[in-house]
Amino acid sequence: MIEKQRVEKPAAGVRVRAGIRRHRGAIVTAAVAALVLVGSGALGLVDGLNTLLVALGFDPDRAQLITALVVGGTTAFLACLCGGARPAAIALGFAGSSWLFGATFVRETQNAMAATGAIGAFDPIGWSETLLAFVVIGLLVVWACATCAVPVRRELFASSQVLVAAGRKRHLDRGTWSRPLAALLVLGLLALTLPLAVDLFNYGADERMISGGPPRQGLVPNDQGLPSGNGPPLEVPTQTPGETRVSGTASASPSATPTPGPSPTEVPPPWKASPPSGQGRVVYLALGAPWVNAGSATVEVTVYLPPGYDTSGSKRYPAVYEAPFTFNLWNSGIHVKAALDTLIDEGVIPPSLFIFMNTGAGPYADPECANTYDGREQMDDFMGTTVPAYIDKHYRTIAKPAARAIMGMSEGGYCAAILILHHPGVFGSEISFSGYFTAGAGGVGTQPPFGGNPKLIYADSPSYIASGLAPSVKSRLYIVLVAQPSQAFYGSQATGYAKILAAAAIRYVFIHASEPHGWPQVRDYLAQALTLVGLRQAELGIFA
Repeated sequence: MIEKQRVEKPAAGVRVRAGIRRHRGAIVTAAVAALVLVGSGALGLVDGLNTLLVALGFDPDRAQLITALVVGGTTAFLACLCGGARPAAIALGFAGSSWLFGATFVRETQNAMAATGAIGAFDPIGWSETLLAFVVIGLLVVWACATCAVPVRRELFASSQVLVAAGRKRHLDRGTWSRPLAALLVLGLLALTLPLAVDLFNYGADERMISGGPPRQGLVPNDQGLPSGNGPPLEVPTQTPGETRVSGTASASPSATPTPGPSPTEVPPPWKASPPSGQGRVVYLALGAPWVNAGSATVEVTVYLPPGYDTSGSKRYPAVYEAPFTFNLWNSGIHVKAALDTLIDEGVIPPSLFIFMNTGAGPYADPECANTYDGREQMDDFMGTTVPAYIDKHYRTIAKPAARAIMGMSEGGYCAAILILHHPGVFGSEISFSGYFTAGAGGVGTQPPFGGNPKLIYADSPSYIASGLAPSVKSRLYIVLVAQPSQAFYGSQATGYAKILAAAAIRYVFIHASEPHGWPQVRDYLAQALTLVGLRQAELGIFA
């Protein structure tokens, strides 16, 4: 009889340790990939890259796509570099890209399926081609990045082996040290030159060639009001007589009871009865520049004429002014022409002129729509007086404050807020998308126009001067604030300013946005904000 030998199974702990050793590369790869994806979001790198790309002229969807591919490729490279499991790195990198771009793709799919009118109609074949293109491009990018990590990992591993051997033998010939020294030299050069390369792209080739001087404007958009920190607190100091600057005289128009609530809806929107059809027309103007001894002699102002304008005879229209970004930037950010065409054709908002006022290329890279402390640039007067007067003279507008609105996003939210307070005889309504309300609060690049002059900062801060307006002026103003209340800086700025408006008995609406600061917020809430302004105008009888 043959006895069967009993084979002892290894203990569970031994099996686990063996499994970990066997799959150590894949585990490290997965851990590094998770760390990169979570860290890039938690540290604000994803939002920062998105914002930078939009500032460069990419619309939010393309910016999100590029960001997703960059983060996915970086994830694949670092995961493969640390763990060595290239297939896992490719899969995780692509999963990261899909995760970052997925919400945008779904939202755009929903928008495309709901498209009507001037925007067009949903094309399922085109949708399938778009999805396939993203999959192919996404896989190609992460594959290339993971593949590039393989020789780098091999070289770093070989160099580390030389260093380990050197530590054991305590002596190696000069030729053996060449590999680790070359690796350290490359790493040192990268550590030295990468920050310089960032400045090269952000500020220009001469950034490190000049020392001293005022802060320079970079691509990281101080011109969109991105603060360097949380910014100063929003407080109302004791008012000093004579420091509030208000230009113009408000025309007589029906006043409304100041309230933080929405505009009344008893007056039915008269523009809904017979909306026009077709597409609007865009006109580019070159007006005389409001600065001296610098840059171009002209500044770009773009006029959007609504559908039906050219065939409506003597009909006059309300006007919405935007500051301080170009029409092309707004069109890249939210496809503003197609959006306005559709909103007007469908009767959502009244047919209106939209005037995009650009701060141009004057002596200050970021003039903050201000009359600068040194008198070199008179942007406040230009936007609050010169441009509206020109538009009223050359186009069929309703030349009343009640029929004019001023709007802007980020820095433009500040511009809109200060321009309506400085020129209540010109503008009757304001829309601020994620603005700030104290002069120079948007970061170091927003401070030079005020020269550190406390009186000028006071006079150019909506948070300081709103309460000092005459009651007859306050009763004619209508403010729409759009911001995500929970967002650092922009949310607290809007919340604080809403309290100031309420205390000053200035009528306002605070739209609590689900989107944070950026073009997606403007895209999602533009129709609601413009509708509120239209209802206010109907209440005041400008369409009669």
